[in-house]
Amino acid sequence: MEEAESIARAAGSADLLAFTLAIKTLVLLLIRPFGDGAALATAEEAVAMVSGKRGWWAALAWCMLGHAARVGGDPHRARAAIITAGGGPELPHLQPSIRPAQLGSLVNSALASGDLDEAGRWAAQTAREADRLGIGGQRAAALCAQAALAEHRADLELAVRLFEAATEEYARHGLLLGGIFPPAYRFPGAVPG
Repeated sequence: MEEAESIARAAGSADLLAFTLAIKTLVLLLIRPFGDGAALATAEEAVAMVSGKRGWWAALAWCMLGHAARVGGDPHRARAAIITAGGGPELPHLQPSIRPAQLGSLVNSALASGDLDEAGRWAAQTAREADRLGIGGQRAAALCAQAALAEHRADLELAVRLFEAATEEYARHGLLLGGIFPPAYRFPGAVPG
């Protein structure tokens, strides 16, 4: 990752650097301990590279900022970043193939900020989008969003069934990484169990 970042910086392309930093943010979210600010700082730099721009690279940078902010415990900033990425609450500017996963992040941000109604609306939209697309990983993201909502409502039996179904869906499509995020990834401050 460091070599890719060096090449992107040397190339002088803000878009290439933003893309590289966005991917680096994802890697840092997976390998760094909770509370580590490296992912957030990297995402902030990625967004700075695409300031005022629209398009795929800019959306990716803003989405990664949203994920880093959510993991960092700031659900309001996470929500704002993902909505910025998508051009509004319905996320119309996001590529349809990634929209359900981003909506799932909005579900978790709404839950973390205590807005159960908003979380429910986004969970329903996540399921509709995933069903329409028919892409396995996005179906799994929708199941995770519904599971998070069930978990928040203390319907633990349903939450477990939905998380298990999501894990099976991820595995069926070779996306094993998607099913391994612990509860703290969904709800910063939660105790992984």
